[in-house]
Amino acid sequence: MIEQDAEGSSMFVMLEGTAQVSVSQNGAAIRVGILRTGDCFGEMSLLTGEKRTATIRAESDCEVLEINKPVMAQVLRDSPECVTQLSDLLARRQMENEGLIKDAAQDEQERADAYRATFLRRLRGFFEL
Repeated sequence: MIEQDAEGSSMFVMLEGTAQVSVSQNGAAIRVGILRTGDCFGEMSLLTGEKRTATIRAESDCEVLEINKPVMAQVLRDSPECVTQLSDLLARRQMENEGLIKDAAQDEQERADAYRATFLRRLRGFFEL
């Protein structure tokens, strides 16, 4: 469905089906999760303009809803509180991709807070909020 390191300007919501999430490290694909109905993916690229951070492969027939940047920009202008929620989501996903969510250790909480603040600043800049 999407490939790690590809350009992307939209995100997706899984309406039906399941998909595997993997991250390439040292040439090997490491499975980091599974997506089910209601889950979203691709948000890092949509919300920051960066390349895709993971590969998503369908495990069954999937139906997805694609959300592009102009639609998301309007949502964020209409509901500014979503920016904070999205920065939390991005910070959590970044830590999952780095394999850091194992326990609630102090240094991991500090890193999560730093990611959250960074993503909040980047979201506001990227969407000119």
